[in-house]
Amino acid sequence: MARPERLTAFQLTPSDVVTAVQSQNLQAALGRVGAAPMPQLQQFQLNIKAVGRLTKPEEFGDIVVRANEDGSVVRIRDVARTELGAKSLDRYTRIDGAPGPPLPSTSRLARMPSSWRAALPS
Repeated sequence: MARPERLTAFQLTPSDVVTAVQSQNLQAALGRVGAAPMPQLQQFQLNIKAVGRLTKPEEFGDIVVRANEDGSVVRIRDVARTELGAKSLDRYTRIDGAPGPPLPSTSRLARMPSSWRAALPS
């Protein structure tokens, strides 16, 4: 969760943070340097590896949002709190283990058909 006062202090915007995450949390096929079809004089072959998609809050916190001219960097952890959230915000309804009807938000629960309300646990 971005902290607006910290973003302002570093003169950053939420879109700066989104851009940093999108550009630094990616999966790329890297390969090898010095592999065929290189000339026979080539003496070394280097495998290039990279960390794949980030999975831990600490890894997201390490993403660099901005590199300053003096060599310092602003990381996501400097301007936001990182935490794991729900994998999906989709909701599924089940009644006695079987798929049930979609439920409206609680503000519209009163208008729900009485047959649906009766099926809900108390």
